[in-house]
Amino acid sequence: MRQRADFGLMKRKVNNHVVYYYWVYGPDEKRLYRSTGERTKAKAMEYVLRLRDEGSLGVIDRCKITLGEYAKNFFVVGKCPIAKGAEMRGRPISENTLKTWRTNLVKHILPHLGKNPLSTISKAVVNKWLLELPEKDGIGRSTSNTTLTALRQVMTQAERDGLIKTNPCDKADRLGDDSERTDAFTLEEVKKVIGTAEEWKNPMIRTMCMIAALTGMRIGEVRALKPEALSDTAIHVMGSYSDTGGYGPTKSKKDRVVPIPKFLRDELRFYERSDGGYLFRMYNDDKPVSYNWINKTLAKRCDKLKISGKTFHSFRTFVDTQLMAANVNETVVRAVIGHQNADMTEHYLHLEAGEFTQIRNVQDTIAENFA
Repeated sequence: MRQRADFGLMKRKVNNHVVYYYWVYGPDEKRLYRSTGERTKAKAMEYVLRLRDEGSLGVIDRCKITLGEYAKNFFVVGKCPIAKGAEMRGRPISENTLKTWRTNLVKHILPHLGKNPLSTISKAVVNKWLLELPEKDGIGRSTSNTTLTALRQVMTQAERDGLIKTNPCDKADRLGDDSERTDAFTLEEVKKVIGTAEEWKNPMIRTMCMIAALTGMRIGEVRALKPEALSDTAIHVMGSYSDTGGYGPTKSKKDRVVPIPKFLRDELRFYERSDGGYLFRMYNDDKPVSYNWINKTLAKRCDKLKISGKTFHSFRTFVDTQLMAANVNETVVRAVIGHQNADMTEHYLHLEAGEFTQIRNVQDTIAENFA
């Protein structure tokens, strides 16, 4: 009598490409199918045999497998089934995004939910975890929402693999972002906060705040600045820097050019170094100053001045408000600030001369209020 095979391969067409899947028998004796992410039978078999040798291939009891067991290789470059599947579908996930999700998984998901069987992670469990996450882990609401996205990716894959019937994260309620809860600085508040270099323990943070107050650049974009991004009259915003993902593209995935006044360009020359690295870093480090240090320094400055409810993001909303108040065309404002919408046109990487002057006039008005 022929012995039943424990697993097998089959090929499917995904996004006009052949992708090999493997199957194993579940506890109900039905086959469970999973993608190998490979396009050739030889590589697919190599992948499956490696899983077998690691003890990760056998029959999975859907009632008992925990989130930690299931997600041990998730978001690891070269091993992540989600990344392989996304690439096969023509929507590859960047390494920076994988690094961010991996950090979220290890720091904020597995410590709280890792021992839970997948079948017990319900909408109520996810919502309770998310609501408690900012206080338990000391992170902001925006980071908590990014962590929810990472968990959603894991549970989506579990649903594809037949381990759960529905994704509980699809019904989870996101938290209001931190940026949504902060107000824009007023012109008078910006004047007080920027102050003079002598009023700052570290004038570098003052310069970073000044850039944001004149351009509306995000904190990651300011941290990512290098000498090649600077011209005599403008900043070419080409990327962003995060502590988890390192250097990557801007949030909109598009470059943009933002005018700057001469006095700011002269000040930025002070931070240019012979090695051409990041402008804003400590002398013995090749990375930009940390996100937490910038925010804590600004928070102390605001507390001292009795200014509440403001963050680095408040400079961005301040610039947006100032440009709109000066009747600058909304599409130009979006191009300078870096907002993305369906109506934006590609030519705004380089502003027209008249638009450039409009922005500079608003910046001059803001700078007049600096001490």
